[in-house]
Amino acid sequence: MKMIRCQSITVAHKYLEGLGVERDFFEVPDQPNAAPQLQPVLVLTSMERSSARAVVVLYIMSHEIGLWVRPDLRSRGLGTQMMKTALADKTFGADYRPIYARTSTRLMSFGPAMRRILERHGFRRVATGSWLDLWVLSREKRPHIFCQNC
Repeated sequence: MKMIRCQSITVAHKYLEGLGVERDFFEVPDQPNAAPQLQPVLVLTSMERSSARAVVVLYIMSHEIGLWVRPDLRSRGLGTQMMKTALADKTFGADYRPIYARTSTRLMSFGPAMRRILERHGFRRVATGSWLDLWVLSREKRPHIFCQNC
């Protein structure tokens, strides 16, 4: 697996697009008092030749995690493996711990699988909106919810 730090969401999206990641994956987390495109991002990638098999992104300012698996590799446990690796204490380091996740209520093709992966790894749904659900990692005692447009 390969991890890189991108200086902004824009840079991360260009990098991921070059690896074949679908544009539907790119949703920018809500950030109070911050320009969201300037937020640094950590990207953990499982590669196969020059394309991504699976990607985990961690938006540093919001501690929000995202997961994408290439469509032809879904339902094979790769997403579960990537999430387990991403949540390991040493993967991103203590300062960059994942706390939040969002699932789309509009993209039914991969929403249910992501919800199952989040539940298996200790996330619980804390808010449901018209187009997304907000999740928080259960080990967090007092979550600070950033989502303003849920």
